[in-house]
Amino acid sequence: MMWMILQAEQADAWVIATGLTTHVHDFVKMVFQETGYEIDFIGEGVDKKGYLVSIYEKIYAERVGEQHLVAIKQT
Repeated sequence: MMWMILQAEQADAWVIATGLTTHVHDFVKMVFQETGYEIDFIGEGVDKKGYLVSIYEKIYAERVGEQHLVAIKQT
């Protein structure tokens, strides 16, 4: 897909997808997990907030319990 994008004659917005459906909060959890953070969500809808549960690097251990994510209502 990247090769096809590079061959385009005009710049455009592209969506590259796997065809698998994933909830946004699950995607966010996976992204954070790849960087060493474990995130858990509390609340529902636009009130759902993501909190740091644990981290794999000791230098960030003091940040456990901080709020890191807030849902944004789309208009």
